[in-house]
Amino acid sequence: MNEDLKQLRRRMDGSDPFMTNGHQILKIRKRAKKVPDWATDNMKTQKLLLTAFPKLKTDPKQRARAARWGSIIHMFYRMNDTYSGIGSELHMTAKAVETVLWRIRRHASGRIVRHRGRPKKARVS
Repeated sequence: MNEDLKQLRRRMDGSDPFMTNGHQILKIRKRAKKVPDWATDNMKTQKLLLTAFPKLKTDPKQRARAARWGSIIHMFYRMNDTYSGIGSELHMTAKAVETVLWRIRRHASGRIVRHRGRPKKARVS
């Protein structure tokens, strides 16, 4: 092994571009995530959940959805977790987490679109 190192040193020294420019430990890049003010304030988050799910206290489906939204808000904005990390924790796909976050942001900005199912035929009396 000592012989291999000697052969390598004959080919390259410490000033070789491979050693000085090629392999360096650089700063890890992190994306700066823009966190809305409602995501870090408990009262504003609670208000968002209550407006998005008005029957939260009586309807178990809305309670479950609100809990999922709250978990995703907490993990994404406060814990700085990724879509895939949240998905694995909540047994969802990364795309599903992304879609829920899109809906949360849309609701928080006031652009609410509610799909109420298939349009009903007009009744003729």
